[in-house]
Amino acid sequence: MLAKYKIANTLRIISEPKNGITIIPNPTGSGKSYETAIFIAWMLINSGRKIIFVTTRIAHLNLVESNIAYHLKEMGEQDKIDKVVQIKSFVNCIKQSFLRLSDDIERIANRNKELKEVFTVLRSELIRLEVETKNSKNNQDSNKAVIKSINEHISNLEPKFRNLLSEEFAKSYNHNNFDQKGNCISSYDYMMNSEEWKFIAELYPSSQHSQKQVFIMTSAKFLEKDDPIISKRYDFIKGEHLKDAIVIIDEVDAVKNDFLRKILSNDLKKNIVDIFKVIYRTFENIDEMDPDTIEVSKSIGKIKAISNRSKEIKEKYFPSKWVVRLFEKDDNGEFQEANVIDKLMNFYSVDNYFDTTRKYVYIPFTDDRNDPDNITQCNIIISENYLDEDTKSKITMYNIADFIKEVNQFINRTFFDLRTISNRYMENENKRNELNLDKETLWIDETRAISTLLTQLSFSEKNVNYLVRKIVSATDFKNFKEALKPNNPDTPIGRDVYDRGLCYTSITQNYNSRHSYTLDNYEIMYTPELILAYVASRAHVIGISATPENPGIQNFFWSFIKKKLNNLHIKDTEVYDERPAIHKLQNDFLNLLKEDYSEKTSGYFDKKGNIKIDTFIKGIDFGKEISR
Repeated sequence: MLAKYKIANTLRIISEPKNGITIIPNPTGSGKSYETAIFIAWMLINSGRKIIFVTTRIAHLNLVESNIAYHLKEMGEQDKIDKVVQIKSFVNCIKQSFLRLSDDIERIANRNKELKEVFTVLRSELIRLEVETKNSKNNQDSNKAVIKSINEHISNLEPKFRNLLSEEFAKSYNHNNFDQKGNCISSYDYMMNSEEWKFIAELYPSSQHSQKQVFIMTSAKFLEKDDPIISKRYDFIKGEHLKDAIVIIDEVDAVKNDFLRKILSNDLKKNIVDIFKVIYRTFENIDEMDPDTIEVSKSIGKIKAISNRSKEIKEKYFPSKWVVRLFEKDDNGEFQEANVIDKLMNFYSVDNYFDTTRKYVYIPFTDDRNDPDNITQCNIIISENYLDEDTKSKITMYNIADFIKEVNQFINRTFFDLRTISNRYMENENKRNELNLDKETLWIDETRAISTLLTQLSFSEKNVNYLVRKIVSATDFKNFKEALKPNNPDTPIGRDVYDRGLCYTSITQNYNSRHSYTLDNYEIMYTPELILAYVASRAHVIGISATPENPGIQNFFWSFIKKKLNNLHIKDTEVYDERPAIHKLQNDFLNLLKEDYSEKTSGYFDKKGNIKIDTFIKGIDFGKEISR
């Protein structure tokens, strides 16, 4: 059946290896997306292998799913569409189905006062959104600011609603997870066979993930933890879904930008002075902490070490003041606050590189500082070039790199310790849940475990909400680092910025107050190249693109990925017979794709009327070939 579809048939042949990367370089108009849907439909009928389809275009999600459904119907296997699921954003799920299912949801919400309150507000906002959107479409007077405000409110309410709904489901499931014969019922079967709970499958399609074979999602969603509501959260790029799967990346030459945006927006910015201050104040009076706090008694050594180290850093860098400001000298040689945003660059791939023309230093404020005008009554960052030798000899100052590195390393170390303690608590609580010792015990996920620990350690509610995701973000990259360690520890690839990431710090003036600054540290601990290499070590990535061979910042650094895969040590229960590799399409495949394109379209013409197919369908010399 596939023989007449040359792209689909090519996909079938080249997807046989369990891991690695293969690029299909076909131009726009060649039918890539259409025949990819045919290939997926064929796999649903003939193989149980999981397929993850990733695209940068949200509008493409419905098109791909409808194309798969169409081809399944043509093949007489329309029921197989039940094995396909779109992994949508949770907010979009709410907008599409909440009001239609509101009666079912309300019956559950009535059991929990907090859930009922959130449900009521969320329903009201969704109704308002419908009205405002309808008015906007009818060209009536509508306030775009109002629509934006409603959307923001819905986005803020949805996670709380989802968590409360998940907790209510867990309570009900824990009381009813055995059938009459004493056999344990899966959470999925319980949901689908329960009249009161089956609405979750329609409201949040990701709740059915355990029963699905094909997953369709955006590239941003691919990097997020998915919440199935009825069970613990999981990562697509780290979970069991990925093992031996086929990952089809549509427009692979454009997806790097999406990966970068997701990485950069994933709470990687840390105001290191504010975070340090929060940690210091929380652990300052550690002796007064209740020893029975959750799991702290077993981790008291880590807790005391955090407390002692924070006191040392406080005494060294913030002996009298917390405020940090950037100063410069004016034309008259007088100190003044800088009026600009400045970046203090530090690449991990280079030894403490900074702007050598300014040589920033950090000067902590001490009570004996002689400043009659009170201009510098704060901790100062300033270029060393502004200071004469006499001034340098009278003050305590530190290289800005040392200051930032020491404070930031302490914060990250604290984050690691807090995550370790939280994971211990999470594991213990979930063991109790599995043993069914306490019917009221809920499944504890990592986010909830960290939140619980921070609350028990006396972090304020505001700081708990702020820090939870930052702790996960700052420590999560370790999973990639461990999984991608090369066999040879001396391999030069470890010195590459694509491998080691990037770190820089900026001091930014608050626009609302000239005298207020933030010292923000940005850490990109894993890169799009590392993500793709990691995925290719566990699955076969097929990149579909018109221009993958074109160099540029938007495209992946393929030679790095190839080196990474060549040096990869797979830490898995099953070591594959062959190392993951970037697979090269043989010339017969390329010629087949060219012929197919010639048949489908007049192609791109040059001035003489000749089709310029060779400039669009071109093999990339990545290395290993796949024979037909």
